[in-house]
Amino acid sequence: MTIIADIEIELSPYLYAGTVATKMLAEAFEKIWNTRRLSQRQLAARLGYRSSVPLSHMATGRVPIPISRVSDLSRVLKIDEAALLIAVLEQRHPDVEFKRILQTFS
Repeated sequence: MTIIADIEIELSPYLYAGTVATKMLAEAFEKIWNTRRLSQRQLAARLGYRSSVPLSHMATGRVPIPISRVSDLSRVLKIDEAALLIAVLEQRHPDVEFKRILQTFS
């Protein structure tokens, strides 16, 4: 934590660490571990990854969550696909208000 002009700013070494998508993924990993005792390594195998490293990097915000993996991640982790997709889009383009834009279509 860094304090600049009496304002606390939490700095992360990873660009995507504070995003909603990263938080959603990390919470889903924790929940699936607590409820079903599935490790990231087991989840990685179910998602077709050779190791759990990509999942770990996504959950810590080291790398962005690939848009192409949203459906698979939401299915395996039992999280809302639309919510994850919007969060992932916002992760890539934080200056675009995807929720507001998509509401005009509903």
